[in-house]
Amino acid sequence: MRKTDLAVEIAKQTGISFVRATKTINLVFESIGKVLKKGERVCITGFGTFKTRTQKSSRITFDRKHFIKVPSTKVVDFVSGKRLKKLVRRKVKDLFTEV
Repeated sequence: MRKTDLAVEIAKQTGISFVRATKTINLVFESIGKVLKKGERVCITGFGTFKTRTQKSSRITFDRKHFIKVPSTKVVDFVSGKRLKKLVRRKVKDLFTEV
């Protein structure tokens, strides 16, 4: 599923326009990105947690004499929540509508 497909699905289920659904999705993604950039976690109960971590520097060796040093960098991790795991593993329907 692409972002466009997600916007179509949200528009159908909520009755809002495709444009409004797309803007909402973009706002959610931008908000998550801003929080992660600050080094904070984003926890969406039942869905999962986004967080950043520093990946160590490493060396890539081409042969015994030549290598490239890859510097450490910030990466995003995602840990899925219980409801999402159940949905994927057991194919249970409507886990997120049980609020």
